[in-house]
Amino acid sequence: MAHRDNAGNRGVIGPGDVQWMTAASGIFHEEYHEEQFTRQGGRMHMMQLWVNLPKRSKGAPPGYQPIVSDKIPVVAVDGGSVRVIAGQYANVSGPARTFTPVTLLDVNLQAGANLALPLPESFNVFVVVANGRISTAGNSAHTGELVVFSNDGTSVALHAEEKAHLIVLSGEPINEPIVQYGPFVMNTVEDIHRAIDDVNHGKFGPIPED
Repeated sequence: MAHRDNAGNRGVIGPGDVQWMTAASGIFHEEYHEEQFTRQGGRMHMMQLWVNLPKRSKGAPPGYQPIVSDKIPVVAVDGGSVRVIAGQYANVSGPARTFTPVTLLDVNLQAGANLALPLPESFNVFVVVANGRISTAGNSAHTGELVVFSNDGTSVALHAEEKAHLIVLSGEPINEPIVQYGPFVMNTVEDIHRAIDDVNHGKFGPIPED
């Protein structure tokens, strides 16, 4: 998948790669099938996650981090592996730069494997079951389901009922109001209106030409 934006960033992400884009004060961007993939065709699996920024950082310059697969550290665990994209796991740090404490893990487990993820008690945590089936705290989840945990413990215990691919995202709560409209994520309705006005007056910069 190819990317370009009006901050001058361009890149192609392939299997196992990660694109970490920070919209912040505003950016025009697009993602599209890379030319060779378009010509050959095939099946594409991808996941897009949005991470909110605190109010103090919403006016920061936009950024783009192309993170290729071989730059993402892998931690071997019993019956599987954990790729550390952001934050830390087992004293291994991920390459993604974040504005607030965020942990993003790409987990693969064989059937029957167990995984304990130590996390700060204050963190919000959710797990996306990209493929397979897991159980946790007496509950079961399968492909396409999202498991949301209460931030009242210091670890999350996962059991793979069958071979499973999981995305684990956790982070420190920002504890600020949030208002979303289309691609805009701000703190108030007035902030949304100002962002739309900024776009209409060219403050996000020019839209890239084809």
